[in-house]
Amino acid sequence: MAEKVDGIIFDLDGTLWDATDSSSKAWSKTAENFSLKRSVAPEDLKSVIGLPFEECIQNLFGDSATPELIEELEKNEIYFIQKFGGILYPEVEETLKKLSTHFPLYLVSNCQTWYLEAFFNHHPLQKYFQDSLCFGMTLKPKSENLKMILKKHQMKCPFYVGDTHWDFEACQKANVKFIFAKYGLGKLKDPRSIISMDRFSDLTNIFDLTTRTFQKS
Repeated sequence: MAEKVDGIIFDLDGTLWDATDSSSKAWSKTAENFSLKRSVAPEDLKSVIGLPFEECIQNLFGDSATPELIEELEKNEIYFIQKFGGILYPEVEETLKKLSTHFPLYLVSNCQTWYLEAFFNHHPLQKYFQDSLCFGMTLKPKSENLKMILKKHQMKCPFYVGDTHWDFEACQKANVKFIFAKYGLGKLKDPRSIISMDRFSDLTNIFDLTTRTFQKS
């Protein structure tokens, strides 16, 4: 008999929404203010999505990432995300609503606390999640935050939905089954043996809502 799924945990960027357009404006404005001869396009940000903020800065700005630049970038990022937010992927709210009547839903992201709050301010989806955790709350990597939320809610058969190889690696470290969002911002190094979905609404087929089990082989 299939084991009942007792938690579906979601990543944020590239899984629930895409905020790279707003973020790229913040990064480009910062680069311009510091006379750096580059702009930061959404595609540049997609290459580092899923990493903690400090690692994103180092990857994109390198030695130019002075404390003064980082401080201004944080201010610009907060302004643009809070003001403009991001775009939900198609059928996210409808699918979350349907899933939440059958499974406990959670959110675990590598984002800062203010970023998670901005997401919920633009898209009030808190009612579908029983709990959320992010890097800004704990200053711990995603694998550790996954372990924390698993322990807190005593999950025995959880799944994590994410869109990057870093998400996959975090799940391996935390012993959580992984579902790859192919439509998202990231890539997997070897996606052949990974459960994947082409659109967010596929989750209602991957999980059996009646038996509350995983049904896709």
